[in-house]
Amino acid sequence: MIKYGFVTIFTQDISQEMPEEMKQADCIYCKPPCSYNILSRQAVPAAFDTYGVYVKRFFEYVDEITPEYMYLQVTASNRDIFVDECKKRFKVVDIDEAYYNRNKKFKCWIIRCSNAEPAPNPGKAVEVNTYIRHICKNSNFRCIADPVMQSAAIEFYAHKNEIKIVSLCSNQIHIDRLRDRIAEYDAKQTTRERKKLAKQKKFQK
Repeated sequence: MIKYGFVTIFTQDISQEMPEEMKQADCIYCKPPCSYNILSRQAVPAAFDTYGVYVKRFFEYVDEITPEYMYLQVTASNRDIFVDECKKRFKVVDIDEAYYNRNKKFKCWIIRCSNAEPAPNPGKAVEVNTYIRHICKNSNFRCIADPVMQSAAIEFYAHKNEIKIVSLCSNQIHIDRLRDRIAEYDAKQTTRERKKLAKQKKFQK
């Protein structure tokens, strides 16, 4: 287990038993691998010999967490299978258009699920990082679960907005990038606080 601020990472994948800490989440945000070719580089091929087996295991995690809200970032190749599974579990399932890599040509979708009122969203098609910033800033999630940490955008913005998040990741490169990004952000925050305090002391004089 690794902790960076509000982020807790378990160095494993979903083929293994779920950590108890992840079961406390009231929201899931995840970008599952969009095909078996990608999956073979990100999970354990021996455990998931087909994409269907992977999807089945993913939703076993969802069923164990039973979140109030769920967001899944998908592409054209895996959108339909994930939408179908979401509709089996949630009363409200919406699909938001989005794009990634700051390029509108790279189209994707966010499947947005809940069992009560619709889950928060930006209300228009935006880049996925903007989408994530919006939901982290405009929600009251107690804890977020990310069973397949990749870009770590949700981890960074959860930390920035002081939301607890529990993630699974066996890729050390992703973990190191997140560590460095959080450290840089925290250092900048510390510098701002020091400058603010110095101004206050100067004004008091």
